[in-house]
Amino acid sequence: EYELKLLREFAIIIKNWQNNDFKVPYIDFLAGLYWSRNPI
Repeated sequence: EYELKLLREFAIIIKNWQNNDFKVPYIDFLAGLYWSRNPI
């Protein structure tokens, strides 16, 4: 359930920040948080 919420937030962020220079580092930051909770 947490994962679904996080993925939904990712989708919103990507959609809203498509033309924003901060998009990539911000997504990298969120991905880091996600993988720290769900290691491969």
